[in-house]
Amino acid sequence: MDALPGADDVTTRDLTEIITAISGTRQMDGGGRSCIVERSSEQTPDSQWETGCNLWGSPTMNVRLSLVIGCLFPALVTSARAADRMQFWNLTGETISKLYLAPPGTSQWGPNQCANDPDGAVDSDERLKLKDVAPGRYDVKLTDATGRTCIVRDVTVQGGKAYAFSLSPEDLKECSK
Repeated sequence: MDALPGADDVTTRDLTEIITAISGTRQMDGGGRSCIVERSSEQTPDSQWETGCNLWGSPTMNVRLSLVIGCLFPALVTSARAADRMQFWNLTGETISKLYLAPPGTSQWGPNQCANDPDGAVDSDERLKLKDVAPGRYDVKLTDATGRTCIVRDVTVQGGKAYAFSLSPEDLKECSK
């Protein structure tokens, strides 16, 4: 499951504003604690408003806070997982036995990323976890199971997505055996 768009940008302040909008008006008491002022379910003239000034606000606030956290937490966790998950998706139709990345226009090839796979190769339509690769632009060098070596220039590697980059047969133009 992909992360919700913009989930990386949610801050504690955003969560506080969401919770305040759901629950009532937020105020600070003399001890610096956040208090929630909300309408009482009993509409008597003397108690139209009740204030909860414990650590999390009123008991009603605790329920609402639990609901908000319960809804947002999976999105935030998914977003964090997606950011950590840098994967190459092999759509070439061939098994790849070696895969290297280098800054564009250089021959400073990094480690063989196929070493990250349990069988040391990336089958067609398989995804490979990339290690020590940051989002950016790279030249990619690969060798397939037939011994053909190809270089694909200026590939965009993206973070926070279901996969960082993919290669298809159309991308394999600069090849030699």
